[in-house]
Amino acid sequence: MRIYQLLTFAVLGSILFFPYQLDTRINYIIFIFGVLLLPLFIKKIPLLFHVFKEDLARKNYTSLFFIGLIISTLISTFFSINLSSSIFSLILIVTYFIVFHTAKFIFPDNKAKNRLIIFFVLINFFLAIISLYYTLINYGDHTSGGVSFMRVYFGHNHLSALLLFSIPLSFYLLTCLKQKIYKLFFWIIFVFLMISLYLTFARVSIISLLTTFLITFFLLFKINKRILILSTLVSSIIIIFMLATSVKRAQELKIRKFNTLSLSVRLGYWQQSFDNFLQHPLIGSGPDTFRIVSKKSPRNIKPYTFFSHNLFIQLLTDMGIIGFIANLGLLISIIISSFKKLQKSTPMIYAIWIGMTALVINGLFDYDWQIASIPFIFWLLAGIL
Repeated sequence: MRIYQLLTFAVLGSILFFPYQLDTRINYIIFIFGVLLLPLFIKKIPLLFHVFKEDLARKNYTSLFFIGLIISTLISTFFSINLSSSIFSLILIVTYFIVFHTAKFIFPDNKAKNRLIIFFVLINFFLAIISLYYTLINYGDHTSGGVSFMRVYFGHNHLSALLLFSIPLSFYLLTCLKQKIYKLFFWIIFVFLMISLYLTFARVSIISLLTTFLITFFLLFKINKRILILSTLVSSIIIIFMLATSVKRAQELKIRKFNTLSLSVRLGYWQQSFDNFLQHPLIGSGPDTFRIVSKKSPRNIKPYTFFSHNLFIQLLTDMGIIGFIANLGLLISIIISSFKKLQKSTPMIYAIWIGMTALVINGLFDYDWQIASIPFIFWLLAGIL
């Protein structure tokens, strides 16, 4: 399996460093990776089918919903108003399915999983260094460059989506590495990534991560009401302070908060989405077609966008109620099934679960799920649980 591990590292090391994260070449790299995984996937089908039946017996419906999502995406793509964009999305979803089900074989033990986690955290560390350079030293108007993990784009840096995983994972590494020099190194990385999250000016990501930390803490550990109230109060103060000072710091750095971050503009995108959903309630207008819907909408919302800025509303407009139910069921199922493992798990599973849950919460106000690199990482890490 070492060759597949190297291929995975090569894919991560390439797609995350693209300066423009909506570059179609990222999609092609992910597609090719999925094709290369097909022999392993086909070889493991009998075992996967056995696991599938066991999951159903345990009321874990993740694979069932995933298959349902593929079928609903196929139907929606067939009737899409933009077939080429929708086919891209369909192939990506099939690739994520393959990645999710083969990841456990590519990284079969903790040693292999730790290699993946260390590699991913180090990539985030280097991206954070580049990002801080463009934020603190060489900041300019990067809106023409497109969404990126290396710079602020329309008011915040989408590196925040990666940090939702890498921050808890870097903290996990502190618990499993025994040599003091390695512990010190990852302590430095953990603190640096926290500072980087603050300087992405991604307020929703900050809230999502801290909220998920709190949820995990409250659900898994028995604590009395006094500690519960105190922890909630302290966490609320930290969140308010970080959000308030983040905006102030952005103003000091002359990083203008563009209208795209305002709730009123997002509401306009959501209204456009619901208008389209009412016209195509069952199967939507096709995966990744909101960019066309938004341009043709009588609601002239500025600035123009490709995405609804809400994962679930985007699902409604693109894939209708059928695709929405399949995708919502898939996310709920993977979050719940992963949470059940926390009761008798290692810190690794805690870290991955926190990242997964934070990313789902983050999807309520942003479009990170429409950046192909993000769901690729989500399903890769979910697959090794």
